[in-house]
Amino acid sequence: MDRGDPARVGFAPMNQIKLTAELLAEGWSSAELERMARSGELQRIRRGAYEFAPARSLERRDQHRRLIAATLRLTSVDSVISHISAAVLHHLPIWSDQLEKVHVTRNQLAEARSAAMCTFTRLL
Repeated sequence: MDRGDPARVGFAPMNQIKLTAELLAEGWSSAELERMARSGELQRIRRGAYEFAPARSLERRDQHRRLIAATLRLTSVDSVISHISAAVLHHLPIWSDQLEKVHVTRNQLAEARSAAMCTFTRLL
């Protein structure tokens, strides 16, 4: 099982998460991706990560697990899911209003910023 496998984070969505680069390599154009996202055929999970529209709506925790899976595909191998996001994966109680961002701890001194990710840097 590779690092980007959604099953690794305890949630396997019905449709596979695709990165923009993968969709472009499959022959989709940027304009087609934009059109499909506007029409709902393609759902943007976060910047650079999509899935073809799920057949059902997801609960907030499941949406967060899907966001975690997409984030893992876009982060470096020295990143680990932490804090609130780790609690979601371990089915611990949390406040559901804290699920907009994936919490990640990285083994780096430089800080990274992302609208969909809270990054904490520590020596691991």
